Amino acid sequence: MNVYLLTAALLAGVLLYYFLFAGKKKSITVLYFGLIIGVFTFFIYRVDKSCFGASTPIELKLTNKSEQRLKIYTITFWDDVDRQTQGATIYHAELSANETSAFCLENDNSNFWLVAKDSRNQIVYLNKVLDNGTSLFYEIPRMSTVIKDGNVNLASKLTRSTDKSLAIERVMLWINTALVCLICVLFFYHKV
Repeated sequence: MNVYLLTAALLAGVLLYYFLFAGKKKSITVLYFGLIIGVFTFFIYRVDKSCFGASTPIELKLTNKSEQRLKIYTITFWDDVDRQTQGATIYHAELSANETSAFCLENDNSNFWLVAKDSRNQIVYLNKVLDNGTSLFYEIPRMSTVIKDGNVNLASKLTRSTDKSLAIERVMLWINTALVCLICVLFFYHKV
């Protein structure tokens, strides 16, 4: 998210410089710089959502057998799964009923939690994956009951903070998109 905030500030700086300080000849160079920053932002967004450069990628296929739309997360722990220290929560996808999705995650420990939340943000599926394979397949059952314990509370807390970060990231990405569109309009207007 910090990258999107930084690029939004750079793009706003490019626009500010263009409108306030740039002369005729320098302004096109400033717009080129803004376009490069914009392309870099969208490239980073795509790379961030993939397993590009992952040292230990795990291909995970998941089928939603339930009757509801579910948000899918994975939670990995860097130190010890039993002590739940230094975890990373990643939002992967939203699966409709009977939909299968494939995604990738990086996990050096090979122990992670697979979490599914319904539309009311209640955890309906929690699976502690202890498999060390590189290609895994799981199904979320039609009727899933999760026993409320410390693991569910921790998973709920971690996914809630991830949801907040994702909301901020989406806003920053839309701001970056708007700024890049404005730079493109100025660039083509300047060319004409």
